[in-house]
Amino acid sequence: MKEIVIYGNEVLHIPTKEVKEFNGELKNLIDEMYETMYKSNGVGLAANQIGVPLKVAVIDVAPAGHEGKVTLINPKIKSHSKKFILDDEGCLSVPGLYLPVLRYQSISVEYQDLEGKKHIINAEGYFAKAIQHEIDHLEGILFVERFFEHFDVEKILEDNKDNEEAVKIIETAKEIYDKIRKIKNK
Repeated sequence: MKEIVIYGNEVLHIPTKEVKEFNGELKNLIDEMYETMYKSNGVGLAANQIGVPLKVAVIDVAPAGHEGKVTLINPKIKSHSKKFILDDEGCLSVPGLYLPVLRYQSISVEYQDLEGKKHIINAEGYFAKAIQHEIDHLEGILFVERFFEHFDVEKILEDNKDNEEAVKIIETAKEIYDKIRKIKNK
């Protein structure tokens, strides 16, 4: 099992590199990623979350009662629905924080397999959300950034000023977001 990289580590905040060599080393990386993801009770993991800046992600939402185990190498969203879903997300690289994130309801993704062969996968709902979350990782984007993209955080704080738990969550998210912005603006 590999150690999971936590926000603030630069490898999480820069876009990853395309995989060009499809070999035993890549297979070993993928095996380590699945092992790390399962032992960490995750449903997805991007290579940069274990410090490897390559466009590789593993997902298995089957434990959550959904169909969907896939290894994505060099994934690209080719199309998406006009409809969105809003749901709480968490992340192994941002332990303990859950925030609402807006994602496409359904997506079509082109990716390569372990032999380098191209495929298309269509995903909906929770599976689509997990894929989008991992593709964001590969682009150096964390779910905290998506939250700040879509919501007026100052208004949320004002509207919930009497809710200590909500204020604490938002303030924690702001600290993380500010740390990420500093790294990206270097």
